[in-house]
Amino acid sequence: MPPYERIPKISAAVSRLIPKKEIPNILRLVGRSIDIANRIAPDKWGIRINRENLMLKVRFVEVLQVGSGWFHFLLKTLPPKLSKEKRLSLSKTPYKNAPDCDGGDANLSDAEYLYRELYKFHKSAIEIAARGPRHTTTKGNHSPEFVDYISRATGINLTQPWYCQNFHISEGLSSGKNIAKALRSKCSSIGMSAIRMRDVPVLIIMDLLVSFAETH
Repeated sequence: MPPYERIPKISAAVSRLIPKKEIPNILRLVGRSIDIANRIAPDKWGIRINRENLMLKVRFVEVLQVGSGWFHFLLKTLPPKLSKEKRLSLSKTPYKNAPDCDGGDANLSDAEYLYRELYKFHKSAIEIAARGPRHTTTKGNHSPEFVDYISRATGINLTQPWYCQNFHISEGLSSGKNIAKALRSKCSSIGMSAIRMRDVPVLIIMDLLVSFAETH
């Protein structure tokens, strides 16, 4: 049994949506989009899965969805030549929360080809979708277990969104080195793309704690 199938509830939900032989390939696309979202806006994305579909959201916008036999992903408005792609159906109404973007729908069997060909437009659309605050429901709807499942299925080392990465000082109080390691991991998970002026005091405090922990 592949290691990713050892998460029974998630595995069953995925199997209802994606043919078994296609699971790693389709989830690899999902994993790439998660990685993009996490690099651009580590505190604004979330993913969930249910009987109807799996959905990756960035802020208010569904940037990628997979259902039984179908695939949907957000794209920055395509040039005329690409917009005529016969395997792709573009939305007729613009996304209110992602200006200059369209939703692209396709058969699941065409997902890999279209994702590869339109990757840069998808990445740009995620960047646009990330502008603004996180939706209030994102944290509550996010499934950390599904992210772990995708990592196991694809071999992609995915990171949970920032709001899931709780740091517990009590776990490392017995060892200064453990505290330093945990703090460094937390700083690394923030990533340069997430550092804003309001983060600077937190990072300074973390750096001081690391220095203190390593000398005690």
